[in-house]
Amino acid sequence: MKSFHFFFLLLSFTFSVTCRLFSTDIAYVANIYNGAIDVVDLTTKAVIQSIALGYPPLGIVFSPDGTKAYVTGSGSTSIDQIDTATHTVTGSIGVGTPLQQLAISSDGLVLYAPSARLNQVHVISTVTNTVTTSVPISGGPVAVAITPDNAKVFITCSITNTIVALDTTSNTLIPGIDIAVGKEPTDIAIDPVTGAKAYICNHYTNTISVIDIISNVQVTTITVNACPNRVLITPDGATVYTLVINNQEVHVIDTTTDATIAVIPVNDQPINAVLSPDGSKIYVTKFTATSDNIAVVDTTTHLVIDAITTGSGQGSGAIATTTIP
Repeated sequence: MKSFHFFFLLLSFTFSVTCRLFSTDIAYVANIYNGAIDVVDLTTKAVIQSIALGYPPLGIVFSPDGTKAYVTGSGSTSIDQIDTATHTVTGSIGVGTPLQQLAISSDGLVLYAPSARLNQVHVISTVTNTVTTSVPISGGPVAVAITPDNAKVFITCSITNTIVALDTTSNTLIPGIDIAVGKEPTDIAIDPVTGAKAYICNHYTNTISVIDIISNVQVTTITVNACPNRVLITPDGATVYTLVINNQEVHVIDTTTDATIAVIPVNDQPINAVLSPDGSKIYVTKFTATSDNIAVVDTTTHLVIDAITTGSGQGSGAIATTTIP
């Protein structure tokens, strides 16, 4: 009996270790023209599955534990929930209108979904998969980013060209935070370490606004030229990457000096990007590429080191990465 018990414990331990060893880094890539999500194994660089949605996906975000994904899209009035173990749609959250961007709290309990059409930000419980409240925000809310402590959500408004903030405890706008930025702020990223600075893409001003979100003032702007459309920041907060779609470039910004330190050519209209789970690479989707439609950039050398071809071909867009157990 003792030997059997020991064997059972050993088997359980082996199974546990095996599960950890076989965790997989994946990407979900929007296949806009085909109304689907391509699932890419980032180790083999192969498409392992395609998830049919029936609408062009526009926004993708993973839960922090990698077990779920949430997807928005054109023509869809709900947010689809996907189980990453099976890569199947397992639920939906009705929001009443098509949405684009999403952000999720670090505990995975709350989604924030701006609606420029309704001038609202939906606050959504991932426990009940329901909208708990919709906060009125005039000015066309487009992009959202959450502070590391989950206390505030900063929101870009593309009509008023401002940044406002939501208190996540009361789900109300914070008085006095209404920061003017450049024309049509399309994306925002917050320093994930200090939570002290935010970087905003000003699409038609061709700049990046740097905002001190402790004192709530714009401290500087960085000229990047030709319609920046996406901004992301490394897990250590040291580097910002900005996609410049018309110049077909990725600009690299040092967050200590807030100066551009490198420019990476990426052809075929780089439209979206995401960091790898460990922050060592950036995956850049290229909207007009028919093959090699994801460029792989090394975040140390700032060079394109590889490419991935998905089933998307032309029309690849939103991309998100995670590690699944």
